[in-house]
Amino acid sequence: MRIKASVWRVVTVACAGVASLLFVSTGVASADTGPLSVDLTTCPQLSVGSTGPCVTALQQDLQYMGDQNITAVDGVYGPQTQAAVSNFQAGYGMNSTGVADPQTLSTLAQDVQDSQAAQSGPPDPLGEFTNDLCDNIPGGGFADLCKSFWDMPLW
Repeated sequence: MRIKASVWRVVTVACAGVASLLFVSTGVASADTGPLSVDLTTCPQLSVGSTGPCVTALQQDLQYMGDQNITAVDGVYGPQTQAAVSNFQAGYGMNSTGVADPQTLSTLAQDVQDSQAAQSGPPDPLGEFTNDLCDNIPGGGFADLCKSFWDMPLW
């Protein structure tokens, strides 16, 4: 008995859909490497005129979290950094002073950590399964065809 191509496509897409529901992770991959490794919670209070690695980390973390005031990460606490800190504080119901006090630094550090954890997600077990399955298919070109099947959008 011969199966029509359209029926075969529906069956294979349905099978792939079930497999993806069972195995695919819900994490979101990010190409961004994230903020600097300076722990903001160990930095002193920062304000206009402050410079150094703590200010650089503060600027990068604010930028990482989407603040548009930071146009350059330069390690100098100027008016743009002050505005970004003030906006961040206001967004969290803090007194909007524009000074990066310990509470602000701690809240920002926790916010960045939570964002990174949400973006990293668990590993993709289906990807490893697909590679093992497809790499063991004999014959030239079939492994690529197999992998392209698994990469098809399921709509």
